Amino acid sequence: VTEHIGDNYDSDVLAARQAGIRARWTVEAKFTARERFVKDSGFPAVAGAMREARLTTGGRRNHTLLWTLQHQVNFAFLAIGAIALLRKAKQCGCRTLLMSARDCWLWRDVVISIAGRGWKDFSDVDARYFLTSRLCRVFPSESYLEYVNGLLKEPALFVDLDGTGWSLRRLVAQTKRPKSPILLLVGVSREQQQLEQEKIAPTSPSTYLSVETFTTGYETALEPANYAGHPMIADVSADGFPTFTNPSGFDWENSQEINAQHLAFQHTLSKLANYDLTADLVASDEQLSKTLAAILPWYREFAPAVVFQAETFQIEHDYVFKTLAEQKAQVSVTV
Repeated sequence: VTEHIGDNYDSDVLAARQAGIRARWTVEAKFTARERFVKDSGFPAVAGAMREARLTTGGRRNHTLLWTLQHQVNFAFLAIGAIALLRKAKQCGCRTLLMSARDCWLWRDVVISIAGRGWKDFSDVDARYFLTSRLCRVFPSESYLEYVNGLLKEPALFVDLDGTGWSLRRLVAQTKRPKSPILLLVGVSREQQQLEQEKIAPTSPSTYLSVETFTTGYETALEPANYAGHPMIADVSADGFPTFTNPSGFDWENSQEINAQHLAFQHTLSKLANYDLTADLVASDEQLSKTLAAILPWYREFAPAVVFQAETFQIEHDYVFKTLAEQKAQVSVTV
């Protein structure tokens, strides 16, 4: 053998060279169906990063399905969503993006990466990891409102990965910038959940702010694919120090599944630097929304990979509504 040629950098190039064989990496291999769809939809750089990440993950056998979820689905969804988000922020003149904990942990990184490369006049966008949760937002403490108002020195866009927008509307209406725009990557319309929310804190005209969404639907794997490695935030001091609550006892910091997903996502994001974003950034609004709508159902196939979070999700859901009911009772007594 005089030379080995292959498309997997780890197994075709590094392994061959270690065996003393001359090796050359080729990028001519076929795209997967998902990569081809993303490329043909107008996002060749995103598709290229997906493909290169897939071909350079050889040897990482732990949590294989979670790695695939990240480089074949979640990265594409968040990267295209980042382009849409930055375009919207520019349109409304908001250089401060308040990207909500815990679901925007990974999304924020790709927003920062694309902003730095894509818009010369908007590269200084301040995408902040916004310490928040429904526990903080529905009946905010004085210290929490002070923390949020401290982030609103300039016009800001409140951002979340998915949801109904109910708790963000209630929070924003109580800040010093009560008409701040709210944007959700995925709008969730679930009648039972909305009924539960309205029982806790009915939406009034003063709190019913417009909430913009890029697509709609609900996929159980979306949030677990994007969690940060910390528990739910219960409150935040005026100077920005969070208090956490962990009703399920889940070990967020040391979760192998969460850490594997973060590693896989960052691996894929690192590959984006190898591709020209020009075509991706000029995709039309229609291309953005149609592609996001098409990718969202891809998460469904990976629901079995995130069952490690199912019990925690239900415990936290029940805890949130129990705590909000208690907060409501306290507010009623105070009034």
